[in-house]
Amino acid sequence: PEAALGASGRIGRAEFIPDVDIDPFFDAVVQGVEEAILNALTANEDMTGRDGNFVPALPKGWLKEKFG
Repeated sequence: PEAALGASGRIGRAEFIPDVDIDPFFDAVVQGVEEAILNALTANEDMTGRDGNFVPALPKGWLKEKFG
């Protein structure tokens, strides 16, 4: 366990599971989340929000170019 001094000045503890102990179910969850993020990035569209704030969609080939 590692001890870390938080913003409050108190000491906190964090324990981590070694990579070798991560089971196939957890690995599947991680892969599912990654897939959901990539799906959201590819299905993006231009958006205009409140007060006319505009966010353009990612260019269609950008994701494939970056993560191909």
